[in-house]
Amino acid sequence: MLIRTLMLSAALVLAAGTTAVAEPQTVSAETGPPRPMRPTPPRPRKGQPAPPVCRVYIAGIKDMRQDPGTMGTIGKTLYAEDVPGWVRSGFITLIGDVRFDVVDTAEAADLELNVELLKSYVAPAASTSKLATVVFRVHYSHAGTDLGQNIYRGGKASMNWASTSGEAIGSLNISLVDAVDATKPDLLKGCAAVRAGL
Repeated sequence: MLIRTLMLSAALVLAAGTTAVAEPQTVSAETGPPRPMRPTPPRPRKGQPAPPVCRVYIAGIKDMRQDPGTMGTIGKTLYAEDVPGWVRSGFITLIGDVRFDVVDTAEAADLELNVELLKSYVAPAASTSKLATVVFRVHYSHAGTDLGQNIYRGGKASMNWASTSGEAIGSLNISLVDAVDATKPDLLKGCAAVRAGL
């Protein structure tokens, strides 16, 4: 009986250690927002053409933050392993909106996007809450023509349940998608301008 109890205790300790190691502690493409399913476009009304899709190409992503190695601390330090991949995973969520597509080449795109990550961190906001913030600048162009730039922000304030890295990454992902969603009006304007011949 004593041996069985000791074996069970050891198994629980081992399982707890495995869970702690498995928890993500780095921000990367793998821990970024999940890729959404591409929705089926609505069928156009009879006699009307299907609405055009705004096709974007992510030409480049630069991490311009003062501390490119971390993204804040909630209980544990959250490390930045693949920032361009993480930001790209945020922009891939555009395909969940029937008005947009993310393409693989500049030739297939209406707009080229060069993204500069200016801020991205999660931090305690109070004893029981946390705040995640993402700020980036997007430079727009088409076929070598500069179409301007803008800065976009996303933020998520929420309860800090257990100070886990998974919680922190989840809040950062929500903030990233929030900032990407803020680009949509400018994306639509840019695509319309390109189709109209600038």
